Amino acid sequence: MKQARFFTLENDSLSEIDVTHFEESEAQLEKWVKFLPSFVGENLVIIGEQLDFPSIGGDAIDIVGLDSNGAVVVIELKKGATPSDVDFQAIKYASYISNLGSEELGRIAAEFLRREENGHLIKRVDELGVQIEDDQVDLPQLLAAWFKRDVSEYAETINETQRIIIVAEQFDARIALALEWLRWQGVDITGVQYRQIEVGGKRILNSQQVLPAPEVAEAFVSTTRPRSAKPWKTQGKSWHMNKFRPEVAEAVERLLEALEDHIQEISWGQAHYFWLRGRQQNIRVLSYIQSFLDLGLHPASEIQVREFLRQHPTVNLTPRVIPGYDNSPFLRPTINEDFPGDEFLRMLTCWLDGEQPSKMP
Repeated sequence: MKQARFFTLENDSLSEIDVTHFEESEAQLEKWVKFLPSFVGENLVIIGEQLDFPSIGGDAIDIVGLDSNGAVVVIELKKGATPSDVDFQAIKYASYISNLGSEELGRIAAEFLRREENGHLIKRVDELGVQIEDDQVDLPQLLAAWFKRDVSEYAETINETQRIIIVAEQFDARIALALEWLRWQGVDITGVQYRQIEVGGKRILNSQQVLPAPEVAEAFVSTTRPRSAKPWKTQGKSWHMNKFRPEVAEAVERLLEALEDHIQEISWGQAHYFWLRGRQQNIRVLSYIQSFLDLGLHPASEIQVREFLRQHPTVNLTPRVIPGYDNSPFLRPTINEDFPGDEFLRMLTCWLDGEQPSKMP
């Protein structure tokens, strides 16, 4: 995996800054992530910390959050390099919490939000007009207010799926490979690396999603399939479509049919994604994450895609930049029987046809 490097500029000369070791405890890191979830790259509603399961063995989840789709996000924090069992540890935690319903999670959220040290979250919830009553938080109401959506969207989606984010200073190559394999199996698991530098007496923390990474995925493919065969070159569409789970593959077929008049060409000849070539812009479709549909708007920066999405506010999606695909910020729509939907299609056709604020240089 490529590592972020840091430089100072003085008198037209560059000097590289050494990365320093993170001295604080995992507990301190937990406080920072809880206060500012964007440190892990997402807008999340944090509803719990050090959540334990005494009846199973006393394991405790560092941080629990909910994303804009109602999925539970398990965040596991590690100081230094990832230990050899962090992948299994995170999977255990996700399995523990997968059995909790919306009301049980609402009680966990109420207990968490009543803690004095979480005053910043209590203030935000109050500002949104959400009340904590009878030791219970109405999570559909909270999510709808937080993400500015209709409460009906969360009637049956809370904890329908689970996601895992592992945060560490360094990812062992074996753990990186294991995480990539899990993603191939449909587990939504990502790795975020944090690093520290000192500039002018001030400490600066950098966070970056480093997994999934194309080079790690390529290493996985090369060790499990004959590299020379390159079946994506010969099998094309079937290679990619067979990697999706059936419900996702069906959604992709519906999307391709709906966009037919706006797609000039579909390029199937890559191992991990295929291209929808439009009149002016393109869409990169990841196919190695089996359970989800990730659509990258190309070519664009994250800022440009955010500006474009402001013209389509009803779509209400947040772009994600995946390392290795910096010029294709990805959108992950919800897959259901109504997908792709009129507003989402209108947004994609505008992109393919070139109706967007500005192109990349």
